[in-house]
Amino acid sequence: ARVKSVFIKDMEEKSDYLKRIIKEDIIKDESDTLSNIAHTFKGNADYFGLSPLQVLAKELDTEFKEDGSEKNISNLTLGLSKIIEDIISINK
Repeated sequence: ARVKSVFIKDMEEKSDYLKRIIKEDIIKDESDTLSNIAHTFKGNADYFGLSPLQVLAKELDTEFKEDGSEKNISNLTLGLSKIIEDIISINK
């Protein structure tokens, strides 16, 4: 339970970051950090059985690895942010 609470806290911090880069329309400028977040969430979400988060994080991670379109990356980032918000609200 302790490890999951640390993961939820990390998600809260990353959620604030994702909201900021979406609002400021700087996703492209933040691609290295965003790629790292997607990769980390992919593994952690799988560990905790959070399938929707894992699937979306994997898609975003793949987009970065395959030099995907900015539109796809933006849409996936927005989706990731929404799923994280849902998970946080359920776990409060």
